[in-house]
Amino acid sequence: MQTGLEILVLLIIMGILANLSWTLVFMFLATALSLLFGLGIGFIVSVFNARYRDIQYLVGIVLNVGFFAVPIVYTPDLLKAEQVPNIIRVAVEWNPMALSIEVARSAVYFLELPALSRLAVSILWSTSVCTVGWLYFRSKSMAISEEP
Repeated sequence: MQTGLEILVLLIIMGILANLSWTLVFMFLATALSLLFGLGIGFIVSVFNARYRDIQYLVGIVLNVGFFAVPIVYTPDLLKAEQVPNIIRVAVEWNPMALSIEVARSAVYFLELPALSRLAVSILWSTSVCTVGWLYFRSKSMAISEEP
């Protein structure tokens, strides 16, 4: 619900600025890919959280650290500096959430088609994680329901 309202506000602002194009379709695709990825992670984490209650605290810490691995509060151009090690640059550029953000950013702000390689990798990440998460959740769901 909140994401839908935020997209609506973004579309209104982009309409006022006359910055709308058919490429907005990719914003909805990027949102769906993010949803699939998060759902897959949620399936896996929920199984561990049902068994080990402290997982919820670790997830909060990992999410806070992961927030800085996605170039939202900084521009991806910052990673091109020579001081940034190559392994960090690759890890940030190819992580699933950064790929979805880049697809949405290029479609909404720059009105360009996203890079097909990044879009394909984003689709692959999201569908794979969601599928693996769902299969893992289904295989462990009966054991979770039987625990005291």
